[in-house]
Amino acid sequence: MFTGVISIVTEQFGSYLSNVEKAWKANARSAFGSQVKELPPERLEQLKAEYIAQVEATATDQGIWNDVTTFFVLGSK
Repeated sequence: MFTGVISIVTEQFGSYLSNVEKAWKANARSAFGSQVKELPPERLEQLKAEYIAQVEATATDQGIWNDVTTFFVLGSK
């Protein structure tokens, strides 16, 4: 059993993307990517088209916000 001190700090490293294809590719390499890569190609293309349409609908003049929240978990005895 750990009896030390644990602290959790979150940092925001997100940025605006100018290209929704970059958002798709970045997310396809993340946690959801392992799930969608097993889909049949026609279903994957449909999902990609739906994703792009939804993300483009949220775009601002700055681009598409790509949220990257990072959790730093620190422990010490």
